[in-house]
Amino acid sequence: MFENIKNTSHYEWDVIVIGSGLAGIYTALNIESSKRILVVTKRERMNSNSSLAQGGIAAVLSKDDSIELHLKDTMRAGAYENDELMLRYLIESGPDELHRLQEWQVPFDKSKGELCLAREGAHSVRRIARCGDHTGKSLMETLFKRLDKQPNIEVYDHTTVTDLKLLNDKIDGIICVRKNKLLTLRAKYVVMATGGLGQLFQHTTNDETITGDGFNLAKQAGLQLKHMDKIQFHPTAFFEEGVYGKRFLISEALRGEGAILKDDEGYAFMDSLHPLGSLAPRDIVSAAIISKMNEKSLSHVYLDATHLPELVFSKRFPTIYKHCKSFGLDTSRDFLPVVPCAHYLMGGIPIDQNGRTKLKGLYACGEVAYTNVHGNNRLASNSLLECLVFGRAVAEAINEINVNEERVWIIDK
Repeated sequence: MFENIKNTSHYEWDVIVIGSGLAGIYTALNIESSKRILVVTKRERMNSNSSLAQGGIAAVLSKDDSIELHLKDTMRAGAYENDELMLRYLIESGPDELHRLQEWQVPFDKSKGELCLAREGAHSVRRIARCGDHTGKSLMETLFKRLDKQPNIEVYDHTTVTDLKLLNDKIDGIICVRKNKLLTLRAKYVVMATGGLGQLFQHTTNDETITGDGFNLAKQAGLQLKHMDKIQFHPTAFFEEGVYGKRFLISEALRGEGAILKDDEGYAFMDSLHPLGSLAPRDIVSAAIISKMNEKSLSHVYLDATHLPELVFSKRFPTIYKHCKSFGLDTSRDFLPVVPCAHYLMGGIPIDQNGRTKLKGLYACGEVAYTNVHGNNRLASNSLLECLVFGRAVAEAINEINVNEERVWIIDK
């Protein structure tokens, strides 16, 4: 796999973060500046699912919302299989993380100084903070600007981690390949933030780098994975005839603004299947689309957003508008071709509330981690929230460790 590997070098860090998505970068930014931190990423640092996120971040941010309502929506979407204690921690922590991002100058959409909140599938109210339909890109660009000002944090791009390095059943760093060199990088703590496994599927919304590497590393280190069968399919990826691999996502926020799923005859088939119609939970909508496709031998269905004037569409959803325009589609007249595809994994490496795994010194957060906050089906825009909340939890846990003392390391999950 790796040709002409030259030599092995040794360096020492306090913390190594594997992955440059939101979970990894937010963790690094919240670890105290006295610690030397290395972030390694397989390709360029903007290669992540976080950078591709269109919708936004779900949190209780308005007087019309509440912790209990957000919790209820998430439990209902997850078929009540969620870990309620972990979920409550996630939701209760959400507003503080959003306020911090605003302090860090993330350019969220605002009107008269207040956040513009969107609604997405299975949410009872508008609670999605967004940056147009390019939230992930704007968020990650802002965080990288902040990271570049931190002298204690270094980023190695084009670096493939091949193994976790262990010493006496504790984490001791990583073994990786960078610029045709096999490197042994030592660290007291390693944070897994490697994302999911979408690229293992023929059709996915995931970045090309998301190939399940973190799960393989965990298995090699002796860790057990949980609920790897819980894979969410997003209902509305843009359909292109003959195209395989990564598909362009049509944000659920478009349905939150009134877009309706229809079949080839213009029939709004979701209206008779669920009280929320086209805004039903993702698993229900995806299953309904597949059923309709099988019933009528269709390669895809359609999303009707023609109620939105072109100027409104282009301003609210500039990324989607540009993509549709490139295919000759007039969003004010044409239906958009959509199809479900692999999107998000709800299983992964079990962690506790502090992001600790069963291997001492190894933490995990983001999609690679199994928190069970999502249950059997993730509620839209809770994923970026999970990256923030558990990324901060990991950072605070590392900050609290006194390196001169042995810390009790217990996880029963």
